[in-house]
Amino acid sequence: MVNHSDRKQLVRGSVALAVLVASACYLVLAMRKPHEWGLTLWSGLALALIPLLCGAIIGKRMGGDFTRAKRFKTAFCVSGLMMAIYSGISLMIVRSGIDSSASATSVAVVGLFVSAVYAVIAGTIAGIASALFVRHEKGHKR
Repeated sequence: MVNHSDRKQLVRGSVALAVLVASACYLVLAMRKPHEWGLTLWSGLALALIPLLCGAIIGKRMGGDFTRAKRFKTAFCVSGLMMAIYSGISLMIVRSGIDSSASATSVAVVGLFVSAVYAVIAGTIAGIASALFVRHEKGHKR
């Protein structure tokens, strides 16, 4: 069992590593537009593989010293936020290249809604992964 300050350090390190990995992955994904990747591949990478990777990192690094709920919440927030940032920026870039007569308010509302839905999907996948992928110490009960 680790003490309180070690636990905080472990959470911070897990979050930092997951943010770094997600940032790198979403940066690679952003090099091409979603339709250039193909919808199936883009969806699989953006909404499943990258969140799974973040969740696994958080689950393995935080380990059995934290409850499943704590690991789920941490991974959900990190992955959801990273997806919201990625999708928000991507939608702004796509929007700037399209001539549209829609009002800025309606475009912003749709963009926020889409980003929020994607963030919830990515966060849920990451949270489940973090709850399942756990490092157990020798002699530590499962």
